[in-house]
Formats: sequence, structure tokens, C-alpha cells
Amino acid sequence: MLEVESPDLRSANDARKLIMLEDPRAPAMLMTWAPDYVPSTDEARDPGWIPCNKATPPDARGVVYEHTTKGGRGIVAVCDFGSSTGVPHPTFRYAGWAALTLLECPISRERLLADPILAPTFRNLQGPPRPLAVEQGHALQHLIGDGPPRRVPRPPTAKERRSVLTDPWRPDGVLGEWVTEAEMENHIASDPRAWRMLGFSSQPTTQHPLNRKDRPDLLGEDVVAEIKLKANANDIRQLHRYMHWLDANDPLPDGRDWRGLLITNADRADPALLAAVVAARPAVELWSCQRRSTRKGLPIRLLAATSA
Repeated sequence: MLEVESPDLRSANDARKLIMLEDPRAPAMLMTWAPDYVPSTDEARDPGWIPCNKATPPDARGVVYEHTTKGGRGIVAVCDFGSSTGVPHPTFRYAGWAALTLLECPISRERLLADPILAPTFRNLQGPPRPLAVEQGHALQHLIGDGPPRRVPRPPTAKERRSVLTDPWRPDGVLGEWVTEAEMENHIASDPRAWRMLGFSSQPTTQHPLNRKDRPDLLGEDVVAEIKLKANANDIRQLHRYMHWLDANDPLPDGRDWRGLLITNADRADPALLAAVVAARPAVELWSCQRRSTRKGLPIRLLAATSA
């Protein structure tokens, strides 16, 4: 391990760079993928565009957690980024050119939660790719062990640089559906007809942090929205948390309450969710937004609203 002086860590990027200096194998990023997005061994041999965040430093290493509603298999791969990171992407929000290496033995959720340094991060895996603190990167590397060695991806060709505008590894059979909440969020925010139908008076802001814990998907002048591919009754509590915070810290000038929208991919909501929406206090609205487009744009319609 290289001996380095302890720098003044003024940003998360400094911390990630320190991990890379101390041990280039130690992960600095965490990505959460659905099982369909984890490639086969053959697909993982070549580098490609992989989800990251805007601040992902070049040459960083990340880990991929395979996540399902029941927890998933845990950490299944590491990815080594090249020099192109934080590139705007229509589905992932941001992507980086990287080489992916599948682990022979995934690191289970149980092992991750048993580590006191890692447990806070792996209890809640929702959201976009996130940075790892220095101590978390070292703890993960301890669980991963000696391998795999760092892979430096070859530079992308001109055709591959243009391909960042397409969706890599889109699972078969879901071409007409949203694959990520970020994809759904980006399309709504960039479609004036869509956000006007939802009641936004101007283009909503995406992923605006309210505080250290809360980051709504869409935020307008008097409307806040949370996007879920498969919404359930528990998601209303998350939306209510946003609404309570905004009512207390950013009250509307005319005394009105903030409008809360829960937007889902489903064309129909399950009865339990519909009943929860109708009974919700404060009032919320449930909207459907599907990926297939029409001449009029995205098909958006109101599924349910809290009864008066």
C-alpha cells in the first residue's frame, strides 16, 4: 500500500481519490441494479457505458449490488471506470465508460449488514449511484478479498462514444416499459406537456435536496412528486415526509398546502394502494405514466386522489 500524507478532505471527491491512492482496488462508488441489468459473463467481457453519478472521478472503482424487493444476491460485480465519467445519459442520468468484472462469490446482504461500517448504507438501497466513504471502501475491499485486479478499460471508439445516447443492456421484453426511475423522471421533466398535465407551472427541478435525508424526484413551485416503477402504500409515507418538510420550511404564500404526487409505471394500481391514496392525510394524487409515446406525448392519467 502506498504511503500518502493525510490531505484536507474538503469534499467527497477528495475522499474517493484518497481511497484510490491507498488501494486502487478499494471501491469508491455503489451502484444498485435490478437483476435484469446484471450482464452474463460473456456480456461483461467488453467495456461499456455504466450508470454512475455526475461527480464520479475518472479511474474510480465501483461495486454493483443486485437488488430485488426481497433483498437480492448482494454485491455481484466490480466496475473499473476509465477517463470518461459523469456523461449525461437519457436513462441513467449519468454514465461512465467502464469495465465490469463479475465476482465468483457474491457478497450477501447478510454479510454487508453484519459490518457496522457498511450496515447504514446497505439498509436503504434506493436512489441513484452514490459515493462511498473512505472507511466503507476499505471495509468492502476486506470482504471482497484479493481479487479481482483492476481492469483499465480501453478508450471508447467514436461509435461507442455516440452510443451513450442509447440504453445499454436494456432487458429483453421490456422495450415498452421504463427500466429505471431515473429514465421516467428525465422524460417527464423534459416533456412540457407531461409536467403541465401533472400540474407543474414550470419545468420541475429533479433530485433537489430538501435536507440531508430527503431528495424528491420532481419539485416545482407548489408541487412535489415521487416516482416509483411499482408504487405501494408505503411510498405515501415518503411523499408525506416531503410535504410536511415543505409546509414547515417553505410554506406557500397564500396558505395553501403543497400538492403531493405519486407517479407510477403501472396502468392500474392495486386495491391496497388505491385505498391508501383515497384515505391519505394530507391529500395526495396517484398518477400513471407509461413509456410508450403517442402523438400527444407520454400517456399520463390520474388514477386516484384523496377524497374530500
